[in-house]
Amino acid sequence: MGSRDCSPRMVMEARLCGAGLPIPAVTICVEDVIEGKPSPGGFLAAARRLAVDPRHCLGFEDSTAGFQVLTEAGINQGHSRHNGTRQGRYRVRSRPDRARPPIRT
Repeated sequence: MGSRDCSPRMVMEARLCGAGLPIPAVTICVEDVIEGKPSPGGFLAAARRLAVDPRHCLGFEDSTAGFQVLTEAGINQGHSRHNGTRQGRYRVRSRPDRARPPIRT
């Protein structure tokens, strides 16, 4: 599994740790790309590092611009909800908020 984030690596890792999630083996952050959104470079770099054809990847996004970038990269889109947007072909449900461990600061 890989992750592409527009944040600095330190911020992305803090968010994942705070949510109790492992840091993926492959991460692409703002430091790793020349162009951010709307360039598909970050997603394509993650697929390349995973040694996987982008057409065999499943990407998740929470913005219209992000879905457009996934389309440009040729990556399948997972369903994600944020700010009322609802896009993508695959629907994924997360566990209820009450089941998440508390985030400690």
